[in-house]
Amino acid sequence: MIFNLNCLFNGYDGFDDSSIPSIYYNLIVFAVLPPALFGLIFVLWVIYSWLSRNIKDLRGKILSSFIVVFFLIYPSITKGVFSIFNCVEVEGVKKVQADMSQECYGQTHWYYVKNASIPSIVMWVIGLPVAALWAMFRNGKYLEKIEKADLSQQDINNLTKISSKYRFLYSGYHASHYYWEIVITMRKILMIAAGIFLQMVTPQL
Repeated sequence: MIFNLNCLFNGYDGFDDSSIPSIYYNLIVFAVLPPALFGLIFVLWVIYSWLSRNIKDLRGKILSSFIVVFFLIYPSITKGVFSIFNCVEVEGVKKVQADMSQECYGQTHWYYVKNASIPSIVMWVIGLPVAALWAMFRNGKYLEKIEKADLSQQDINNLTKISSKYRFLYSGYHASHYYWEIVITMRKILMIAAGIFLQMVTPQL
């Protein structure tokens, strides 16, 4: 992980005059971060294109930038939205490990689980990598030709368009394994989720 967003929110206690615990503020931040980043990247590229009078492949530049940023912060987002499920038993009552004042699956906790954590897992943790994998499989017949020397002009044109969007995901792998970055991403999901849920079932010493 190149940088960890959890460090940014570690120890943050929210606003003093608010009744919402910091763990839920942090969860909301992780939930809205991907669309917020996409919006920021979109605006910056539009401004840059307008100032430079160059709108060539603007869509590809926006998508490519978002993919790079999203996959760099992906482990932090995954850990952030899963952490709310990390509960420990204290005197017969299950508490959220990150904030022992919060009872697991109590009214407040369940509200944020179903309205922030679960939608984030479906859309960002699982949805975006699956969408990226689908897009790459859809263009797989072109990506598998990257290492070939005898490319037609049509193949070159298609690879240029694909490369402007998805190069970050397949560069560094053999052409036949262009999808491997997504496989690694899925493995990260399983490792983070398993780490959190194993803590829940491990007997307290």
